[in-house]
Amino acid sequence: MIGNVAGIRPYRRGSVRIEAQRLHDRTLIHNYGHGGAGITLSPGSALEVLDLLQAIQPGVQHVAVLGCGVNGLTVATRLVEMGVRVQVFAEDFPPDTTSDVAGGQFAPSLVAHGRDDAERELFQRSVQRSFEHYATLVGRGFGVFPRLNYTTEQSGSALRQVPVRDDGPVQAFEQLPIEGVQSSGYGFSTFLIEPPTYLARLRADLLTQGVEFRHARFDRVEDLRDLTADALINCLGLGAGDLFGDEQVVPIRGQLVHLEAQDLPYLLSHSGYLFSRSDVLVLGGTVERGVRDAVASPQRCDQLLQRHRRFFDSQ
Repeated sequence: MIGNVAGIRPYRRGSVRIEAQRLHDRTLIHNYGHGGAGITLSPGSALEVLDLLQAIQPGVQHVAVLGCGVNGLTVATRLVEMGVRVQVFAEDFPPDTTSDVAGGQFAPSLVAHGRDDAERELFQRSVQRSFEHYATLVGRGFGVFPRLNYTTEQSGSALRQVPVRDDGPVQAFEQLPIEGVQSSGYGFSTFLIEPPTYLARLRADLLTQGVEFRHARFDRVEDLRDLTADALINCLGLGAGDLFGDEQVVPIRGQLVHLEAQDLPYLLSHSGYLFSRSDVLVLGGTVERGVRDAVASPQRCDQLLQRHRRFFDSQ
């Protein structure tokens, strides 16, 4: 075993919040509440944010992005591509963000899909736009790889939201094509996004483009008054709920076990999930609602490891 890690998913009841407001005579756009789907939804959410910003404030020249997880980095990337001057303000930077702890599979899991038609349509657009974006990054050094995600009959509900790729629809198997596994199930064509590579690449590219990264902590909304940008994008994740008093934001702790990497060209979901990245073999599957402590529990991680062993032992 290499080690255990824990991260706090910024889940928001009802829907992800992509919404504009006026704050201190400037446009503020919220982009948070992605739960366990931050990496999955970040490209699509960023495009929704830019659409909203362009509709409200076309021709904006200077934007401050709050937060340096995957959503902040992705929004900053899209803004730079538009020729906008960007500053990123955050308390933590890669490799020390919550996004860095994520496993990295493309699956819109532990995220609310919306309370009405408009919110549900936004969610579906974000999934589709994200999926299309990741397809363009394969083979370009971003740590993005096409993968089949095999699931047992009872697992993988979030994967049913994944768009169908060019290589075909969902595959059904009387026996999953994994050595030692007898279970029936399905195969979903999706992506593996390796956070250590992906996040580092996004930030390195932004630095090359002259984006300024500044350490900042925002304890009160009034602290934002000192920022000189023409518009603000709030990608603070869990911190957004605290800063803006959003009681719909709920922390959900997830813990991962890291083992030695193996050459496994697939992802697997059963009562937990596992897949191999270039750096580690990831075992996941814990959902601890209301827990903010980001320190991994050796006992819970051992239970997670035993759950995966029982799955293979029972086959």
